[in-house]
Amino acid sequence: MAKSARDLCNKALEILMVAEPGQSIAAEDYQLVRKALDILLAELDADEVAYIYAHSSDDDQETIEDRHFRALAALLANDVASSFGVAAADEAGRQVMLTRLRKIDRVGPQGYVQTAEYF
Repeated sequence: MAKSARDLCNKALEILMVAEPGQSIAAEDYQLVRKALDILLAELDADEVAYIYAHSSDDDQETIEDRHFRALAALLANDVASSFGVAAADEAGRQVMLTRLRKIDRVGPQGYVQTAEYF
């Protein structure tokens, strides 16, 4: 089952302990995290880490796959941590989270038989 951009933003704030699970968050806090999400998704796409689509006009549309959700929420929380007075992970910690996303979508050996042409 997929998750929405709103679910992802809420999870990021839960990770930062800014919001309790199931608690409504302030509109301005949500907008700040949502803008950071758009930037993060564009960065992930540009760096060819992962292409993850979050519908921009309907934050409740479930377009984020479960396999990406936890790693993406951790990255998003890291990106907005300083806005909420929380220490962000260092660059090495951020790279670990990016590696997790890369591994999720990595394609392993396909097992195709290769034919050779001899001259």
